[in-house]
Amino acid sequence: MEKSHDRLGRRLRVPLSEGYKGYRFNRIETGSSHFVTVRDLELLKFLHIHGEHQTTSSLFEATKHLGKNFKSLQHRLPILTHEMGLLTRPPQQLNCYMPSRNDLIYRLTPKAFDVLEENGLLRENVVDTSSHFAHQVMQSYCLAWFDLNSRETKLNFVPQHEITSVNHLTVGDRRVYPDGMFMLTDGQKSLLIFLEIDRDTEAVRSWKTNKQSIELKLKHYREIIGKGIYKKQLGITCGAFVLFVTVNQRREDAILDAVKEVVGKNSYILTTHEDGFDFDFSPPKNIDLLGRKWHRSGHPDWQFPVT
Repeated sequence: MEKSHDRLGRRLRVPLSEGYKGYRFNRIETGSSHFVTVRDLELLKFLHIHGEHQTTSSLFEATKHLGKNFKSLQHRLPILTHEMGLLTRPPQQLNCYMPSRNDLIYRLTPKAFDVLEENGLLRENVVDTSSHFAHQVMQSYCLAWFDLNSRETKLNFVPQHEITSVNHLTVGDRRVYPDGMFMLTDGQKSLLIFLEIDRDTEAVRSWKTNKQSIELKLKHYREIIGKGIYKKQLGITCGAFVLFVTVNQRREDAILDAVKEVVGKNSYILTTHEDGFDFDFSPPKNIDLLGRKWHRSGHPDWQFPVT
């Protein structure tokens, strides 16, 4: 069996040909006598539904009703990774400023999907995270924390796969793919949410009519929500918001200026920002997306009715 530590307990490095990544991010096949537990299944299901990329802290929050000891989860995650082969730690998380200060990020392996299917937990039309790694993490993380925040309120989180069988809407001859769709409900009233993640990588405005930009997205949502296209295409009758989450105050202000110019006074396009996902990339251990104030163009700030 290949050793992962030396006689002093120090973690060994992999050969130069494999890129000096270290065993922290390269899974070692050790063989396993471990069995999948109820908490393991809950953890895998949470990852599956919310885009596959989650930190240690968010996985603890998702499963703390099954075990309140954080250290026990810290001990279990390497077992799920190295011995059971159900999780992996994407090496891309090393490509940021001071990665050692961040929580480890975990992702499902193909073997994990087999386990989910065997236990009847595999779902169709979950959130698609097929973009750049940093975007994937921010997308998955925000979706997860909307769910986790709702557990502390009177609101219930309804994930995308329980709402619709499609992951896009059609505006004219173009398909629009939100970064996430979910519903918040208190049992009497419901609100459909379209999530848009912005990492300041695309233009706010573009002189090319069909080039992807914030301006083009705003025009699409003017049709989708403003004209009620989503009601017909998704078969949903409740109201809807589109939430833009970006990476800094400057970028958020630019998006709000674009809303004012493209749509005008508007109540259904909301914005906020999370500095931890900016270029230094240090995802916060937890975020409160429901308790904060969201900003709008020409309307007072919005806060979700959490009490």
